[in-house]
Amino acid sequence: MNNRFFCVYFLFIAITVTVNAQQIVTAERFLEQVSDKYAAFDDYEARIVIRSGNVDMYGTVVHKAPNLLRIDFTSPAGQVIVFNGNMLTVYLPEYRAILNQSVSSSGANMATRQGLSLMRRNFAAAYITGPAPVPIDDGSREKAIKLALRGVTARRVSAR
Repeated sequence: MNNRFFCVYFLFIAITVTVNAQQIVTAERFLEQVSDKYAAFDDYEARIVIRSGNVDMYGTVVHKAPNLLRIDFTSPAGQVIVFNGNMLTVYLPEYRAILNQSVSSSGANMATRQGLSLMRRNFAAAYITGPAPVPIDDGSREKAIKLALRGVTARRVSAR
């Protein structure tokens, strides 16, 4: 009777561990799931944080299908980035400068449904604090899963 209880208990533990192991989602898989859902969106709006070194930039990004994109920054205040499918325009109020860059059709693909898929191929994703949602900012009630993206170095393979 004691052996039977032990076997049932062990089987329950094994099933629980197996089920829990199947629920672990890597950062790469999470980004893939987000990419799949994103592909179904026509338009979206989101708050963003862009970190470059020790500089944090905050703003709101608006995308309108098929390839219109606008980022209005709150920090640096008044900075704007606009993409119309052919031209990238950056307004830097600190310098009272407007920068324009014509974009090739391959560069324009980043503002399309395939853009996130391209990001997945060129960047490696990792959780910043783990797979659980955390407050977006200190003291915020809004939560998000935070990812860090690192550029992937392409490797050239040659046949000899």
